Amino acid sequence: MSITYKDAGVNIDDANKAKSAIKDILKTTEKRVLNKVGAFSSLYDIKLPEYKHPVLVLKTEEPGSKQLLAFNTIRLNLFVLT
Repeated sequence: MSITYKDAGVNIDDANKAKSAIKDILKTTEKRVLNKVGAFSSLYDIKLPEYKHPVLVLKTEEPGSKQLLAFNTIRLNLFVLT
C-alpha cells in the first residue's frame, strides 16, 4: 500500500503558494546573509576573531508531510506504542 501526500492531507499547490509568498516577505539587503530563501539552510557571515571566515549555518525542519505520513503508518504507530 502506498500513501500519497494528498492521502495524508497535504496540498502541494497550497504549500508552494505559501512558500512563494514567504520568499517575498523574507527578502533582505543584509550583506551578511550569504544565500537566499529556498536553500537547504541559511548561511550568515559572522565575525569571530579566532576564525578566518566563520559562517553560521542554520536549518529548521518544519513539521510537515514526511512526519504526517510517518505517523499514519502502522510501523511507526507500533514503534511509538512500544
